[in-house]
Amino acid sequence: MCPRVIVLVLVIRSCSPLPIDYDVTIPEQNLGAEQIQSNGHIEHLMDGETLVEGDIIKKHQTSSHQFQTRMAVKDINLAWTGRVVPYIINTTGYTVTELTAIQNALNTMASLLQGCVTFKSRTNEKDYISIQKGHGCYSSVGRQGGEQKVSLGPGCTVRPGTIYHELMHALGFWHEHTRPDRDTYIVVNYPNIIQEIKQCQNPEPLRNGKIVGLSENGKTDVGVAIDYSCNDGNSMMVGPQRRFCKLDGSWSGFQPQCLNPKAGFVHYCSFDSKTLCGWTQDPQNSPVGQWTLNNKETETENTGPTLDHTTEDHNGYYIYMESSYRQKGERTRLLSPVFYSKNNTGLMCLQLYYHMHGKTMGTVNVYIQNDRLTHTFQSWTITGDQGSQWNLLQKNFTNPNVPFKVVLEGVVGPNFLSDIGVDDVIVKDCSLGPGDRSEKTGVHECNFNTGLCGWSLEALEGLGWQNNSGETPTLLTGPECDRTDCLNGVYMYMETSGLSAPGSEAVIRSPIFQSTGTHCLTFFYNMYGADVGELRVEIKESDNTSTLWRKQGDQGVGWHSANVPISSHDTFWVLFVGQKGMGYRGDIAIDDVTVALNECKVDASCDFEQDLCGWQNDNFDDFDWSRMKGSTATPNTGPRADHTSSTGFYLYIETSAPRLSGDVARIYSPFISSSYPADCLVFHYHMFGEHVAHLKVLIETIEGHEQYVWKSFGNHGDTWHKATVHIPQMQTDYQVGTTESLYHELPSLLYALFG
Repeated sequence: MCPRVIVLVLVIRSCSPLPIDYDVTIPEQNLGAEQIQSNGHIEHLMDGETLVEGDIIKKHQTSSHQFQTRMAVKDINLAWTGRVVPYIINTTGYTVTELTAIQNALNTMASLLQGCVTFKSRTNEKDYISIQKGHGCYSSVGRQGGEQKVSLGPGCTVRPGTIYHELMHALGFWHEHTRPDRDTYIVVNYPNIIQEIKQCQNPEPLRNGKIVGLSENGKTDVGVAIDYSCNDGNSMMVGPQRRFCKLDGSWSGFQPQCLNPKAGFVHYCSFDSKTLCGWTQDPQNSPVGQWTLNNKETETENTGPTLDHTTEDHNGYYIYMESSYRQKGERTRLLSPVFYSKNNTGLMCLQLYYHMHGKTMGTVNVYIQNDRLTHTFQSWTITGDQGSQWNLLQKNFTNPNVPFKVVLEGVVGPNFLSDIGVDDVIVKDCSLGPGDRSEKTGVHECNFNTGLCGWSLEALEGLGWQNNSGETPTLLTGPECDRTDCLNGVYMYMETSGLSAPGSEAVIRSPIFQSTGTHCLTFFYNMYGADVGELRVEIKESDNTSTLWRKQGDQGVGWHSANVPISSHDTFWVLFVGQKGMGYRGDIAIDDVTVALNECKVDASCDFEQDLCGWQNDNFDDFDWSRMKGSTATPNTGPRADHTSSTGFYLYIETSAPRLSGDVARIYSPFISSSYPADCLVFHYHMFGEHVAHLKVLIETIEGHEQYVWKSFGNHGDTWHKATVHIPQMQTDYQVGTTESLYHELPSLLYALFG
């Protein structure tokens, strides 16, 4: 909803201006009211009253300000006698907090007006205002005679500014922006108005239902409401029954569905009936740690929702977890009714909207558990500030085929700025409609610069992935910046400085990919730091999860590329699983992820002139291979120059102290797809020196099985030799590796050519 500033100036002699608080929710617009057309203008109906300009009761004909020259009423009959306004407060429906807010606003206004206008509790005065809890925020303008209503309904007492606004109407003031001399003071630059935001494009048709109120030209005016209904009595409306066109040109709420419970299991709760729909509080919750129904802003500023998600007005309800007066890490759980579904797809869909806004936001955990809550089938975690809007969590999970429950768990953050809201919970058979956002295109690409692209974050043990720009907070670990845009680019990383235990894991999960066959996953990763643990790529198909790729330990400064072949027989998800090492210098990052519907064609050839071409040193050997040009430092061993040219680079191992006899150095190629196998390995080697041990070439599969395919021992003289090695046919993806076992220095160049 677009924010606005409302300025009301009281123009009675010797009075000070009344400060009006900024109110982002603009409840006085009463967007949930029924709308009608009258003489070409939009009016609203609420509580039997006709409202104009959003919140003014249309009642007294002489109250029209069409020909006035100031914003206050001119008719003496509409002014309050003696500038005294008697009032009563009908306490029905109000909470103590709301009554206190109203009384404080009355007292503050009286103080600020410095005697110009006085509010007094009514005794027997004939004309007075009656403050009561209607369904919205509205008032008449000026004294109407007798009892006149000032409605301060749901959401109208959250901020003093809204109360001031309606009381100013009762005093006799119109909206400042509608005064007849308005154009004398403002200039509207019409060319700068974006035409598209003046109307809403008609929403998608309702399958098995109908929509009433749409315009015939395909666009609907801002503020106009439309109504949804299902065609038959067997169908269940899942979603809002009414939506309105918002100021930004979008529709309130979300697109509803008409679902038939007889065709498949479905549970939906919008909480708008002011009930929990059979969900129950966990008996272990503390007295102050309950999920609470609410239809307005939470009590603490700068955290929690301001409006319900379903209706986006104060008529709708949501549930929230209050974080005030609580300790960090306290948990509040809500348990669903027992669900049991027998369907043909084997796949269930979970959908809910969550609101997690606050500088010290905590965590939401969602669990699929058996009905006794002793076993977890699947879980998801969202942590940290997710912005001041409602966000969608949309997940598929395998049908347990036993009675199960969904558990919502909120975890309090470091302090009270961590109120969490949940709304519009749907659990259903996926056969009734889509669940996870799915990808059907030939290529899925995400650089994380504009969002997660449908990927979702799952913290399994208090450890999570998060987006970042620039360097990570901890020194000597993580990237310096995004791989391609150091100034503005964004990447995903796993921060390991928290309290999570070594071995804890965090998952970032792809959208669901519906295409089967052969795919290629390409991504870049950064695993720099003395305490780096492990990064895995996994594929999940139905109940099966398998590891396709893994790296462990410090991989050095900078970004590295990886290509991972994927062969799928069913819809699948890609999972990046980060595992924490033994300390805090273990940040792991990924960026520029692509999933393409084609083979991974890996060219492992390298002359080492620019870099290692994706070849990587083993983290569990004794020392590393390095790039070198020219001659080595030790006489009577090593080459004088590169094999290809006198100025080129080659790989070598330095065996001077502190190296010991028997130390091993090993380097691996990128993974090579078994679908595109290499026929042979061609390289040149230099083994010169009286203490040279041996050089070996091996093949290692993704499962870790090793097979040596070539070896050479001892001193071969001060010259380069060519080797051609046949690569056996492999059934799974593999790497080529070389290993050295040493007596002394053995310079060597590996020049790999794959045909």
